[in-house]
Amino acid sequence: DPATGRIALPPQDVQPGRYAVAGERLGVSGETLARNGELALYRLDPPARLRQTINGVYADGWMSHEATLTQFATPGDRPARLLVTVSRAAWGGPDVPGRVLLRLGTVVTREGRAEIGNVLETRSWVAHSGKTHVFKVSTPAPPFRVELEVSPTFSPSEFGQDDRRQLGVTVGFELVDAKKGS
Repeated sequence: DPATGRIALPPQDVQPGRYAVAGERLGVSGETLARNGELALYRLDPPARLRQTINGVYADGWMSHEATLTQFATPGDRPARLLVTVSRAAWGGPDVPGRVLLRLGTVVTREGRAEIGNVLETRSWVAHSGKTHVFKVSTPAPPFRVELEVSPTFSPSEFGQDDRRQLGVTVGFELVDAKKGS
């Protein structure tokens, strides 16, 4: 379910098991029991659901124009603090300033896809070559969604490198439990 992250197996009378093997980037909600390469074994937190989905981020951490985090579970399903690190520290080439826009809001489903609903907070920063910024935002109880946009992007190939992707910033999401104050 794109609005809740719940995992349902057809037919509807079959319940998901207590354990799951999935790629770590998938973000299954539960305790990680073992890892092997990209796969992890989880003890599921009922109901079976995803903890989060991240879209628009390459395996090396770079995003292009758009990236999203949809968070379906937090510790105790409470509001939390979210640290969103955006950076061009890995880019030492010519400076191509890019405006980074962060929007935090509720989750709605439109045409079977999760989207941002009520926007609760908006932040921005201008990315420069070699620079890093951390957005610190207070989240509502899950589910919630973060959308990032970068404009303009750049391609390292414009500066003599082999990478032809359009790059915005590298991005990292770290959920911090607000109740513990960490």
